[in-house]
Amino acid sequence: MNNNTYQQLPPPPPSQNQGYQPPMMVAPQPIQIGLPKNASSSTGPTTIQCPQCNQIGVTVVQSKVGSGTLCCSLILLLTTFCCCIPFLNQNCQDKVHTCSNCQAQVGRHEYKIC
Repeated sequence: MNNNTYQQLPPPPPSQNQGYQPPMMVAPQPIQIGLPKNASSSTGPTTIQCPQCNQIGVTVVQSKVGSGTLCCSLILLLTTFCCCIPFLNQNCQDKVHTCSNCQAQVGRHEYKIC
């Protein structure tokens, strides 16, 4: 004998929400992220909005001798006579950021000894 008897479920009641419409899906709006106008706080390439041309782009970074480099060189000259090291080591130099679009200087991160 087979005890697998199936019961037929009654049909669902008629819908009382005949005028119901599902909510409309709205596309999300893009979020405006405030990009920095200068790159003085960074030692590497940074995404900015250039204050000159208003274009968004990644800065080009160059190392330049600055006052921190000269001060470090003077200290090394007085103590070890190896005063050329800061001029050869890019980590001891200022970082100058320029816009990749218009080549305007958009920031300078100065090297500080301490």
